[in-house]
Amino acid sequence: MLRGERFRFDVPTRLGDVTYRPANCVVVTETYRGYGERFAGKATVRLQIAPEPGDGVVVEWAVSENEIPSRFSPAFVEALQSALNVDRYPRITGVLVRVTGGTYEETESTADAYGMAVRLAWSKARYRLILERDSPVARIELGVPSGDVSPTHRITNSVAVEGRFVRQSSCPGKFGVVRLEIAPAPESNGVIMDWLAADEELPDYYRPAVIDGLLDVCRGREGWPRVIGLHVRVVGGAYHEVDSSALSYKIATVVAWQNALTQLTLVAV
Repeated sequence: MLRGERFRFDVPTRLGDVTYRPANCVVVTETYRGYGERFAGKATVRLQIAPEPGDGVVVEWAVSENEIPSRFSPAFVEALQSALNVDRYPRITGVLVRVTGGTYEETESTADAYGMAVRLAWSKARYRLILERDSPVARIELGVPSGDVSPTHRITNSVAVEGRFVRQSSCPGKFGVVRLEIAPAPESNGVIMDWLAADEELPDYYRPAVIDGLLDVCRGREGWPRVIGLHVRVVGGAYHEVDSSALSYKIATVVAWQNALTQLTLVAV
């Protein structure tokens, strides 16, 4: 990109994702200095982050050629695409990122160094941004994929279960807890899911992980029945700031389903 040019990209979303938008502007400056064959290099970047109408992320190259040569602009875009696509953080859209300054050293500045500096700058900015949540869809209707087993089943009773996947012997550990209420949904040939969990118990940006886990077990496979016609209410769980991850919540959902199967009455259809 040349000075004054803009590049727009979409932030990937998953089924059930809730998106957030920035409500304020922040300016961050970050310097990266790395050593060794892989991470060698030095770079400083200054980013101005602000709300942008519409969806996606707009990167504006507002820096002179003397400060940062434009040939490094793709490294900025790639780093932002990577930083904005992390499962453990909210999906943010409607963002303008202006590259307003930085430094360049002919013998030390590299594309990788600028990329690392951008990632560090975005991490710092994320904690300064005031985020407003887009109106989430509380109810989601999911189709259950065909599995490897037959026949298909429906349930005739309701249960309340908890699934836990907690392994904290290392750092970071693994921590995911979900609480589900499962009932028949005779009108559905899939799964109706209501997300009722409070954010402090189960942040809604882990909703895609819970959906993945639920669909993975409901589709049916060896040792698992294929089940449709479910009304699943996600009523709560538990969250750990360091150890929680998308994978932990997916596995916790599978554990909750295992617990439910010991109590549910299944009827082949």
